[in-house]
Amino acid sequence: MSYHSYFQLFLTPVGYSIKAIPPHTQHHITVGEAFVTAVQGRHNMTYTAKRVAELYEASGGSTDWVYEALGVVDSYGVELRDTGEQGFELKPDQIRPTGEENVAGLLAIIDNLYDNKNPTNK
Repeated sequence: MSYHSYFQLFLTPVGYSIKAIPPHTQHHITVGEAFVTAVQGRHNMTYTAKRVAELYEASGGSTDWVYEALGVVDSYGVELRDTGEQGFELKPDQIRPTGEENVAGLLAIIDNLYDNKNPTNK
């Protein structure tokens, strides 16, 4: 997991090309939906799940490196609150809720981890 601010996004591999479709795309979609649902259920904040390349094409990102070089299927990035109103300086009263909703999202990821021994299970 790689956390950044800001834009309320759950980012999945890959980022280096919009044309490159990872073999685990359906799994990433499932996990992204679970993360977004869990986050919204905590403090009603809306995050959007998408591939990094759908935001912008960029090579050399940690999400891609962990996914492709290390073979870790569940390699993700999160862009935390907010959507641009506060930019990189989140108001102090937003810090704890941001953490709480992202813990809920992380637990949703754990519930949906890819099972290499039984890949049809997830």
